[in-house]
Amino acid sequence: MGSEMCIRDRFHLAAEEAVMAVPGLPVVVLRLPIVYGPGDLRGLMPRIVCAAVYEYTREKMEFLWGEDLRINTVHVQDAAAATWHLCCVGEARQTYNLVDDNDTSQGKFNAVLEQLFDIQTGFYGSIMSNLAQLKLEELVDEANDG
Repeated sequence: MGSEMCIRDRFHLAAEEAVMAVPGLPVVVLRLPIVYGPGDLRGLMPRIVCAAVYEYTREKMEFLWGEDLRINTVHVQDAAAATWHLCCVGEARQTYNLVDDNDTSQGKFNAVLEQLFDIQTGFYGSIMSNLAQLKLEELVDEANDG
């Protein structure tokens, strides 16, 4: 998604840095990808729900960026197990990145949506995606200023 760090990631990094700045705090940072499974409200489930709507409307479901965009994922049970493990044996003041070995991409996930819901999917490409990202950042900046 370009070289720009998304707004949410900036806040996550700022929070990590603030916690790590507390001297002597026995903290471990665990960076999670898209967490899917029971309780998934913001990961893959919204795409699945939207695909069901597209099945009903028979319209093409299109996404920003392209089919090669990686969607790093981990199941909620694996995320919980990793959290517990790091709480017990993780090295204090270290950062860990968690991801499964599925090598999921938008193209691979869309192929699953197409098969499950008998829909067509596609991508807007980088020009439209970059324009959308610029507009989103502009809207967020405007909202934060107001």
